[in-house]
Amino acid sequence: MLPDNYQIVGFEEKYLPELARIFIAAFDDGVLFFSEVEDTRVKTTRPANELEPSPRRKKLENAVQDILKLFGQVFSDGFLVAVDENDKPQGYIIVISGVNSLWKEAVFGGHLFRYLGRWLQGHYGLTLFDVGKVIYNKIYYIAFSVRGTADAQILSLAVSPEARGQGLGSSLTGAGLDYLRDIGIKKVKLEVRPDNPAARHIYEKHGFEVVGKAKDLHDDWYVMEADLTK
Repeated sequence: MLPDNYQIVGFEEKYLPELARIFIAAFDDGVLFFSEVEDTRVKTTRPANELEPSPRRKKLENAVQDILKLFGQVFSDGFLVAVDENDKPQGYIIVISGVNSLWKEAVFGGHLFRYLGRWLQGHYGLTLFDVGKVIYNKIYYIAFSVRGTADAQILSLAVSPEARGQGLGSSLTGAGLDYLRDIGIKKVKLEVRPDNPAARHIYEKHGFEVVGKAKDLHDDWYVMEADLTK
């Protein structure tokens, strides 16, 4: 059940800066693995919870914002955000019914060319090695991925560190699955790290079962599926 001081709303671009920070906090290990960032925070004399992101970290947030913006444009109905009483995002879920529309928008909408230009200008803080590593990882993942029967996917789910333990992850998952049911989806899949029992518990609560494994350069993934007709 969604806590009283939160509500789930549709994606809006005004939420992008906070959503990018939530994403990086939730997937920090992966972000650091695929970039050369080592100092994620600037060391100052202030308390640890008030430290400023490093310049390189801020550039990574720019990259994440652009990616999330593209998702919001292509999958707007499936991009749900949990906001608090101050309209501040504290979590999100992205559910998709296919990736073809994403690639079409990225290419024919001119996004890839804009991203390339911003990368060349140093806007993202990513080296050529970083980009090559990401591309190689995608190829590696496809080679070791499991071919399931699902026709939709939970692409990303994250909750801010300060809002965890309040049921937001489960509420967002339920809202995302309700949306997929409404558009006629019968089976949905997702990938989750084996060392993330909290996320696995949420997914199992909503009917997901492990159907196989996938692998990328960073680590293994469990592939889980749920039958939405049950």
